[in-house]
Amino acid sequence: MRIPGKVGVGLVALLMLLVFIGVGVILASPNTQTDAQAACTPAGLTQSWSGSFHVQSVQSFGCEGKWAYVWATISDGQHTVSVTELEYFEPLGWLQVDRLKYCPTTTVPEKIRKLACNSN
Repeated sequence: MRIPGKVGVGLVALLMLLVFIGVGVILASPNTQTDAQAACTPAGLTQSWSGSFHVQSVQSFGCEGKWAYVWATISDGQHTVSVTELEYFEPLGWLQVDRLKYCPTTTVPEKIRKLACNSN
């Protein structure tokens, strides 16, 4: 069966558009496990931290899957304090999460729970 010229061109264009959209979706879909491990650095883990306190140094950090802990020294220029934060990886990067909410759950890996939840 032969498809008339304009209809055939339209079908080819539609097929190409669907292929293009499909490739775009595949390329845009993040591999959060790989992205999380690549961003498991002091800079990556503290990138979203905001407020009047600024990170002076990171003493310790670790990641497992989409969970991480960070032990850092922060300062506002007058006061300096050591903090331990629990973080979770989202497609846009690491975000601090509420230890009171997540530490009691079984979703936080044991290694991260031990270092993040049993601290200051």
